Amino acid sequence: MGRVQTTIVSSSPFIKLPANSFLKVLKSVNLPSDTPLPAKVDCGATVELKLYIAFQPFIVNQRNLILPDGYGSCTLAVMPTTAESWNNGLNIELGIPFLRGRCTYFDIDQQRVGFAVAKTASSMNQ
Repeated sequence: MGRVQTTIVSSSPFIKLPANSFLKVLKSVNLPSDTPLPAKVDCGATVELKLYIAFQPFIVNQRNLILPDGYGSCTLAVMPTTAESWNNGLNIELGIPFLRGRCTYFDIDQQRVGFAVAKTASSMNQ
């Protein structure tokens, strides 16, 4: 996709991608491009999203992308950006599915952001 401006939206339940990238995600879970949004998916669907930020790969796993809705179906936690959003929709918005399981560090002086995998109780016992 090339270089795309990325923003962090810590209150959003979705990762938002430019339309062409979003359509690839829909295709990967066997959904048509005209699927109503937010997309309902088979809870057994498999999907993984790899985003490169400053040339570093960050993987968002299925557990954070396919969310049970409590009624026996699941919602895909990925949405398209729109022309009304920043940069005419040619941006990525990193919401809760990306941030979950990561510590986010903001360096205001240097105008940069860093990420680290959050430690869990199980990872600390190893």
